[in-house]
Amino acid sequence: MEKISTTVNEKTIKELQKKRQMTVLIAFCFGPICIGLYVLFGFLNSSWNNVLNMILLVLGAFLIALSILIEFQLQKRALVYKKNAYESTYEFFDDHILLTAYHNGEKFEQQNIKYKDLYGYYETANYVVLKLTDFHSLPINKVSGLTDFLSNKGVTRRTK
Repeated sequence: MEKISTTVNEKTIKELQKKRQMTVLIAFCFGPICIGLYVLFGFLNSSWNNVLNMILLVLGAFLIALSILIEFQLQKRALVYKKNAYESTYEFFDDHILLTAYHNGEKFEQQNIKYKDLYGYYETANYVVLKLTDFHSLPINKVSGLTDFLSNKGVTRRTK
């Protein structure tokens, strides 16, 4: 068992939240726009408009469904950072990682993350980032031997 203490700074949390918000915002805004164009073009009668209308309808429905799916997946599987919760401790066991988050020095949340549930990991200059889903990542301060440990546990090395 290894134990790593780390501090997730406010900038990192805001970057992760911004990526999630932008993905959902783009999908949720362009979906209704496509459906609106479908309705607008529906009033025009021509043969190619029917094909365009079907493309717009399918694209709009797909984008709306995508934004809802992203939001539900993030709520279901991702660790939600509480406001002002910057300190976390990661304990690496044989079959899972125990993440303990602290708020003003008091423990307020714990989460078990199984290695088999991780989508993978990648390295940045300062962090080893665990990918919980395609859309959510959890940064851990870089510690010597951490990537080898994760690889030995079967976690796949990925790119951003």
